[in-house]
Amino acid sequence: MAVHRCELFGLYLHPMRPLHPRTAALTPPPLLGPPWLPDPPTSETHEARHARRRAAVAARDTVPLLPAAVLISKKRVHKHAVVRNRCRTRLMAALQAVAREVALPVVRGHAYVFFGTAYLYHIPMNELQAQVVRALTAVASKAGARERRRP
Repeated sequence: MAVHRCELFGLYLHPMRPLHPRTAALTPPPLLGPPWLPDPPTSETHEARHARRRAAVAARDTVPLLPAAVLISKKRVHKHAVVRNRCRTRLMAALQAVAREVALPVVRGHAYVFFGTAYLYHIPMNELQAQVVRALTAVASKAGARERRRP
C-alpha cells in the first residue's frame, strides 16, 4: 500500500476487490433524481429542470473518473460538524478541479483514500490543489516502483 502524508491530509492507495460479475452488469442509477421520475408531459413543463438534468448527465461523461474517498474524522479535524463539512468540501473541490485540469495518474485496481486534517480549513485553494497533485503523483510513482520490483 503506497502512502503519502503531509500536514493537510494523508493519502493511501488502497486495493479494490473486483466486482462480482452479477453486480458489475447492473447499470448505475441516473445522476439526478430517482429512476422513476418521468419526463415532462409537454416541452413547457419544467423545461429548465430537465435541461439542467440533461446538462449534468452530459457533463458527467466529460469529467474523468477517479476512484477516491475523502474521510474527515472528528478526532483529527474538529468536534463541530460545520468545520468537518467545510474541510471535506474543500478537499473534494480541490480533487475535482485537479481531475478536470490535470491528467492524473490512475493506478488500476486501486482507490485513493484521503484522510483530512484541520489545516484544510484555512489553506488557500491553489496551495491545496498543488498538494493534491503532488500527493497523487507521489503515490502513483511509489505504486509503479513497487510493481516494477515484483517478479
